[in-house]
Amino acid sequence: MKKIYTLFIALTICSLSIAQTIKVQLESSNGSCNAYTVFEDSYNYVNWTWYNDQSTSLQVDGDTLFALCSGSYFIVHLDYQSTLDTTIFVVDSITPCTGFDVLTETINATGLSSCDGAASASTLGGTPPFSYYWDNTETTPQIQNICIGTYTVTVTDVNQCSAMDTVVIDTTTAGTSPIVVTIITTDETALDSCDGTATVSATGGTPPYSFFHSNEADTTYNTGLCSGVYRLDVTDSLGVQTTIYYLISTAGNVFINNTYSDSTVLDTVAGKVVTNCDIRYESVDSVKVVDYTFFSTEVATATWAVYYLGTVEYITVSYEFTKGNGIYTVLLFVDCVDKASGKFLKATDQIRHTTSSVINNVANVTQKIEGNIYPNPFSDQVTILFTNADTYNIYLSDISGRIILTNTYNKTNTINLDLAHLPQGQYILQVQNQEGVITTKLIK
Repeated sequence: MKKIYTLFIALTICSLSIAQTIKVQLESSNGSCNAYTVFEDSYNYVNWTWYNDQSTSLQVDGDTLFALCSGSYFIVHLDYQSTLDTTIFVVDSITPCTGFDVLTETINATGLSSCDGAASASTLGGTPPFSYYWDNTETTPQIQNICIGTYTVTVTDVNQCSAMDTVVIDTTTAGTSPIVVTIITTDETALDSCDGTATVSATGGTPPYSFFHSNEADTTYNTGLCSGVYRLDVTDSLGVQTTIYYLISTAGNVFINNTYSDSTVLDTVAGKVVTNCDIRYESVDSVKVVDYTFFSTEVATATWAVYYLGTVEYITVSYEFTKGNGIYTVLLFVDCVDKASGKFLKATDQIRHTTSSVINNVANVTQKIEGNIYPNPFSDQVTILFTNADTYNIYLSDISGRIILTNTYNKTNTINLDLAHLPQGQYILQVQNQEGVITTKLIK
């Protein structure tokens, strides 16, 4: 079962029927002294004082205490019944490995003796670049042409943090359509209310199906869900399995756009859950699609803009469209497992698919970065030359939308990408900074 890490720790100590809830945001790294704590039930008290473990007074009153290092602290509080009490809390550091996990997907073989299965691994959290090792000695994020069996992948990030998962390649029946899973979610009505739901249905494969969620629920209606990322495994009667992920957010963190409100929507499609710890989730004003590019009749990348505190964060997600030309609703799920609970957002927008939109950017509100990407096609290395030196985020994915490279380059106007290890094929390169975005297709 996958572990979802929540780093916003609630410490509740009861005294005379009044509960004191101290929430602690951990240090981002050991010695950074950027932790803080919130006294959530301060309205129950006349006054209070914050102390460190040396009994030194740090602050009188105030719901929030900032700039804390790792260590022990306590708060002395006086309630309206003139009861004086003490609550002790501990501040720890987020380790580089906190929240690092591996997500896997599989394509089953078409027959008992057919070695045409595939499996892929992607990451949740961690620090790129990542290395991959499968127990069949493959060292790429995706393994192909594999036979029926069990395969284990170990992913290691730059901090030598490791995460492992095991996949099973089974068989599909010739002529049987793949399992298609539809999930309809409702989010928390308030932070930590844990009243979200997920309703699941499946088609294709060979019914009946079994369902297993990462919170150990095994039904088509999963209730009592807190904010977070959940894994769902759906297995048909032949043992063919498909895995998808979904996000439960908080009502205040859901942003809905209806660009084509007067049109019929063909389908609602979702990409993978995106991890982003740079966004100030509590200050987000709006989220919308500002650019999208179709690289085939069924695959497109959409660039979302997240607006907060006078700035914008760009996020690129790949989607699959299988119902032809028309209007589609696209979903964005973003979270940060290294931050406190409530660091999630969900957004919807609509885009139009037409045959003429393939390989064309059809939205025009995103400013383009001035730069040159060459050579294309490439063999070993791709160079990106910008007009201005700045901080740039690089995202490289294959044509199916699987992210295979992410990195940040600070204060530079030249980036050299070593891509000699990639197999021949088509790739999608996205470059972002605070000014705009470049999206292009690379061919090797």
